[in-house]
Amino acid sequence: MTISKAGITRFFFLIPYLTMLIAGLALPSDGNHGLFTVKSLSFLGSIFCLILYFVARQQATMKQLRMLGAFILSLSFLLLWLFLGAAQEIENWGSIFDQFKIFVLTISVVVMTSYLVSEELIAPQTVMRTVIFSNFCYSLAKMFLVFLHVIKVVDMWKVVDRLGIRFMSMEMGAGLSRFQTSADIITPFLIFFVLQSEPLGLHFSKRFRAFYVVISLISIVFSFSRFLLGVAFMSIVLYALTLKISRLLKVAILFGVLAVGVVFAIGVETVGEIIYRRFFSVDNYLSDLTRKQQIDALMTQFYENPYIGLGLGGYVKDMIRDGGIVHSYEVQWVAFLMQFGLIGMAILLIPIGVISSQFVLKSSFSRIHWAFFGMFLIWLLSGFTNPFLISLLSGIVYTMFILAADILNANQLSKSSN
Repeated sequence: MTISKAGITRFFFLIPYLTMLIAGLALPSDGNHGLFTVKSLSFLGSIFCLILYFVARQQATMKQLRMLGAFILSLSFLLLWLFLGAAQEIENWGSIFDQFKIFVLTISVVVMTSYLVSEELIAPQTVMRTVIFSNFCYSLAKMFLVFLHVIKVVDMWKVVDRLGIRFMSMEMGAGLSRFQTSADIITPFLIFFVLQSEPLGLHFSKRFRAFYVVISLISIVFSFSRFLLGVAFMSIVLYALTLKISRLLKVAILFGVLAVGVVFAIGVETVGEIIYRRFFSVDNYLSDLTRKQQIDALMTQFYENPYIGLGLGGYVKDMIRDGGIVHSYEVQWVAFLMQFGLIGMAILLIPIGVISSQFVLKSSFSRIHWAFFGMFLIWLLSGFTNPFLISLLSGIVYTMFILAADILNANQLSKSSN
């Protein structure tokens, strides 16, 4: 059976796939993991079209078969811990199945993209550009909404409430308020990808890169997250460390001048008040205290069953952070340890090790490789501050790092052969 890649595949597969990417980046989470949402429908459409294409293709490479085998093993692992969770707390079936779906969604995004790229139906750079432009549109829309709120044209809290968007808010000082959604998590990481666009073959113009970084940094400031601010800072630092000394000095001077300009434009006292509220106020103490309480409660539960854990979807009844998603905790790695135990965690870390090895083992020493590896480790550390290690957005993040490793290794191989 012959099949037109340009016709059937791009129409009946790439459209739902690209829609899924755009929705995952541009639409903040509303906490609804139901079927009839843009994210769910585009994901299911992508799965359907992938199966349709795979069946029509009637052949597969060894790499694709290994990929399929890894996916089946992952599902088997999740199903095993699903039944372990059901055996211990059958009344928590809703939470168990919900977390199972989120894990499958995360893994599926990686597998779908890898298959598409291996079939040359879509270039890795196209995936990356779609992700970056979608995030850029989100940041622009967010800043426009904040601007309208500041000049009192609209009440953004009423807007996001009517849209059902989950958000975090607190007083920033100087009459400004924090506005962060789940879609903000990826922004500081994408700053690094945009700055490294040339090695990745994205070929963004200098004007776009500068505009993207400025808008993203402003968006991150209004997110008012210590972690996101730290990631944005590390993105710039790790990028700078890959530059030659002459360019490094130029970048340092440029960002130094911009930082000083922003401080004086906003006002030294205002900036001081904002820094105090974000890093030294009682709100920060209470936030850190909440995380410590979560860790204590989760570790207490872990010690009751340290080898296999409480099972998928497990949670501590006396420490529920989200009534709608009871298995969700900011300290997600500790929650995983409680749910999967030592044995499950060891298995869970295997794919993390595989991704990491693409940067540090399959290439000779390269500052760019190590910079990307550093950013990947920072992403993993986010699991101690935010519950987003598994989600559609998280699947896209893992995919971005995998594609980056493939591109960098291919570039290095090409240079060595020449």
